[in-house]
Amino acid sequence: RSINVLLVATAGLRGMRNLDPYKFCQSSAWHPIYMDEVSFVFLRNTPANSSWINRLQIDCYTHALVPPTSASRSTLHEFYTNAGELSYIMHRDHDAEDFLNHANALNHDDPNVHLLKGLLFERRQQYAEAERELRASLAINENSGVWYSLASLYGEQGRRAAALQALERAAGLALQPFNIYM
Repeated sequence: RSINVLLVATAGLRGMRNLDPYKFCQSSAWHPIYMDEVSFVFLRNTPANSSWINRLQIDCYTHALVPPTSASRSTLHEFYTNAGELSYIMHRDHDAEDFLNHANALNHDDPNVHLLKGLLFERRQQYAEAERELRASLAINENSGVWYSLASLYGEQGRRAAALQALERAAGLALQPFNIYM
């Protein structure tokens, strides 16, 4: 189809849900030339694009995500949340933690920030901190996805009874509980 440029949204409802940007950034077929907290631009690796790639290519793992200047508190919160999520997905854990801490300082009541921090702590095998954050997210907004994450956390720790209870709560809240049970 002669597609040479990909514009990829990474946040919100339009975000990439079936594309793993971590692996995509490692692709030899595409090169990232732009990245912010909500989007990527990739160029196909072809001889015709090589001069653009040589001039514009960035490193997904070190490229700075810079907050907007003179932004409102809510805009900054949104930036830090999106940057934290993208950093988490990209396995930039130190950056993710910094961004999420900034977002949390701006708004303690965002369940998504607590969820992301919980997932980050789980990946680091800091299970007590992960459980605390996931429960904080549930206290603000109870939903099947966070209950499922909590079930997964308990399963990793061998806490089978707690995992089963959390899984049942997740299924009870899910629109399609068969997906939870699978």
